[in-house]
Amino acid sequence: MLGTRLRSILEEIDQRILLHEEQIALLRAMRHSTARELDAIVYPVLILPSEIPSEIFIHYVESHPTRNSMRLTWVCQSWRTVAISTCQLWTQCMDLYTTSALQIWLSRAGDLPLNLDFQATLGISSEGHDIAYHTISRFSSQLKTLTLSTLAGSITIPPRPFPRLEKLSIDSENSGDEDDDDDETSAPRLDAPRLREVVLNNAAVKQLQATLPKRQLTKLDLTADLGDCLAFLRHTPNLQELAIDSSDFDHGALVPVTLPRLRSIHIGLLTSPEMLRYLTLPVLDRLSISVYVGSDETSASVNYMLERSGCTLRQLDLSLHHTDSEWLDDFLDFVSLPSLRELTLRAPDGTYGALNNLLRNVAQNRTLPALESLVIHECQFHVDLTKFVDMLAARTKNAPGVARLKSFQLSFGVDPVQGGRRDYVEIEPSNKADRDVKDSLEKLHKLRAQGLQVDIRSDFKTLNSGKIDSGIIEGIRADHEF
Repeated sequence: MLGTRLRSILEEIDQRILLHEEQIALLRAMRHSTARELDAIVYPVLILPSEIPSEIFIHYVESHPTRNSMRLTWVCQSWRTVAISTCQLWTQCMDLYTTSALQIWLSRAGDLPLNLDFQATLGISSEGHDIAYHTISRFSSQLKTLTLSTLAGSITIPPRPFPRLEKLSIDSENSGDEDDDDDETSAPRLDAPRLREVVLNNAAVKQLQATLPKRQLTKLDLTADLGDCLAFLRHTPNLQELAIDSSDFDHGALVPVTLPRLRSIHIGLLTSPEMLRYLTLPVLDRLSISVYVGSDETSASVNYMLERSGCTLRQLDLSLHHTDSEWLDDFLDFVSLPSLRELTLRAPDGTYGALNNLLRNVAQNRTLPALESLVIHECQFHVDLTKFVDMLAARTKNAPGVARLKSFQLSFGVDPVQGGRRDYVEIEPSNKADRDVKDSLEKLHKLRAQGLQVDIRSDFKTLNSGKIDSGIIEGIRADHEF
């Protein structure tokens, strides 16, 4: 009896095995059929010519500075092959920390011009300096732009030719062992015939005083002591653009500088107004100034430089920090600007009166007769709609000796009193408020139809009583894309 029962169990097990084997065979057949169908499908991305994904990869990397080309090699073998063979993906390099990694990366760029940025790599270690030095030495013939920044030790540029170098940026906190900042023969001259743009900060101005081919520079950004800046500028007669941020340290005797080809200058926030008294700029076209706590000296220095230079200033950009309305009023009254075509004001709180005076004087043709473009950024107070539109209408009419206003931009900044609120434009609350808004907007419609460019921007529109209501705001958005 026991044997009969066991044989019965074995037969049952065999039947179950057979059933499962038949199911497995069926599944294998289904899998094989499905795989053949899948293999027959042609994915468009897999049959594209390699040039197309290559262009897509280039756009992906160039559209955002933090995107890393290496990530493209991790997706699949096909993408890796295309990415590695696309030389343009490997021309930008920031802060790789080993010589071998740098050389592998840059060798993939082929013979294309390279843009290297050694900021974090240098740091404060000698190892970082060695990595940068050897990499620059090897690829000197391909470098197009080079950025070096260090917190310790002086920066050493290898004595190699740089036939493609166009821009050099150096920031060094350590002045090194230079004994004579203005010695033109103590160090080998940098062999970079195409170098036109240089950015130098802090001690780098002294370190490279003698090595840079200064006469060929056309664009320069300096941050240093006033005396060091002027000493450097004496040897840059071909400059066309200059940005300078110069603290007023103990600089001793200063020698005035003439820059005969300079057309644009930006004076940084920390720069002493005294700097302008030592510059003669006969062809200056654009002046940009960041003013911190404006003073009479600032206005006098600007006017003195303009009169001495005899230039025809076309563009003025004023960034105001902790300045009041009275100073801005005095500045615009004191500085002679008969040829000014474009005025940009970055106006903080406290300049309400001066800006309203400016709008009134422009409307009445009392000031800036050549003005064609007026830009007010970071406005932190309400703007009277009717006065604003009346000003635009007045300066778009033909008047003898007065240019027609072609464009007006107004953007609102954060109002700290209102907890970060941004306002739009308002009218004075009164019984005729609705009629005034309607009339002003009709004028604005006509001015825009006549070709006046008006751009008003604000992230937050105030909808309180006495201001433009929500319906009008929606209309402005729809009709004028304000």
